[in-house]
Amino acid sequence: MKTDYVSLDARYKAIWSEINVRISQRQNALQIYVTLSAAILGILFAGHDPSKTHIIKPEHFVLLIPAFSLQFAWLNSKHELTIKILRRYLKEIEIINNKDACSVNYHDDNGSITIASIVRRKHDHACALIIFVFNALGVAVSLDDDLFSLNAKLLSFDTVALVLYLIVAAFSIVSVWKGPNFLVSLNGIKDIDHALNEIYRSKSESI
Repeated sequence: MKTDYVSLDARYKAIWSEINVRISQRQNALQIYVTLSAAILGILFAGHDPSKTHIIKPEHFVLLIPAFSLQFAWLNSKHELTIKILRRYLKEIEIINNKDACSVNYHDDNGSITIASIVRRKHDHACALIIFVFNALGVAVSLDDDLFSLNAKLLSFDTVALVLYLIVAAFSIVSVWKGPNFLVSLNGIKDIDHALNEIYRSKSESI
């Protein structure tokens, strides 16, 4: 009985296309995060009319900044992790497809992939810096508008809100700064590269 398999060439092209999509989605997430956070800061800088009664004061919107930061951190890590897994799969295809050839492989060349990994890490560091700036501005404006009071009681809304704000913001910054390995480590996997190497090594040994 004849079985039709997807060729390595077709898989390679499809995965490259998926990687490009993931890169585009990662950049779109960054743009959305920057736009929403900038809009919230714009509301805070615009201030409000003290003579009017608000159920939700404009200053309260600052609490959305760490929430957006956390969502962006998770989305960024998700896309980075997916890109890493797909690139590792492409490396295996290059090894199989060019076993007897002398052509240069992008993912199977330590120099090329090392430089690419460094550039991607710099992108993560830049995103972490953006998160830090937006959250720092949010705290600064909120203190100026007396949303968070440094003299508040221990269990007051101001104190609880400020503590949660700082915890979520710090977690988001660390998540992006350390890359996808950080979130993966929370599930008991210390290093995603080592885990992938073990998977493909066990596959090759079973063949």
